Amino acid sequence: MVRLDEGGRAAGEVQILAPPPALRDWVQHVSIQPGPARRGAWRVVPDTCPHLIFVAGSEGASRCCVVGARSTSADIDVTGRRFTVAVRLHAGSLHALLRESADRFTDRSFDVVDVLGTSGRRLTDRLCDSSPDQAARLLLDEIRSRCADCTAPALGVMLADATRVDDMQRALHLSARGLHARMLTTVGLAPKRALRVLRLLSALQYAARGSRLASAALAAHYSDQAHFTREARALLGEPPRIWCRRATADSFKTSE
Repeated sequence: MVRLDEGGRAAGEVQILAPPPALRDWVQHVSIQPGPARRGAWRVVPDTCPHLIFVAGSEGASRCCVVGARSTSADIDVTGRRFTVAVRLHAGSLHALLRESADRFTDRSFDVVDVLGTSGRRLTDRLCDSSPDQAARLLLDEIRSRCADCTAPALGVMLADATRVDDMQRALHLSARGLHARMLTTVGLAPKRALRVLRLLSALQYAARGSRLASAALAAHYSDQAHFTREARALLGEPPRIWCRRATADSFKTSE
């Protein structure tokens, strides 16, 4: 499970909520991060999953946004946040819910008003007067209403079990070209990039649980620790040893 703060001191402050049973095929979890943040920027990791996020500003500058999959890391300014509520959706959910190609949202954040129109405006207005728990319920209610007539994506399970592009082709009965097009449309990432991202997150989670970096690399199917380090530099912007040192600082990984 990818949390708002995988390595930083603020990890103990993040409240993780399981989705209601009716939304388990759509939502991985909801995270509530109180504010104000002790540091002005969060580093977010690459991620195959999209998010629906509400940010309550300390001076009334609140906003709700749809965030697509991330192909690489990014540093996000979090100055002036009272709290952040993020719904982490399963991979493929954004395309199913919005009926738009997911690659439109990759590495980008859109205001819900621009994406959902009038319903996005109503949602934002209600969120602005809400507590963190109320905001979480409102976000989940919006997802529930939109997925009522949709078929839940099954890509999350398939991606979790895949270690090679060939595995994904066999699971979906697609050619290499067909798989590439399907992944861009539904997830927003090409197959190889998605697998690289998932492998990096897996290795970081092993390391966060106390595994030595060499052991974490092998458990996540890297050829060796050097391979893990190269991928961390490419996708995360820093080597894993530096990332793990964020246990002494505030560092956020999947929030916009």
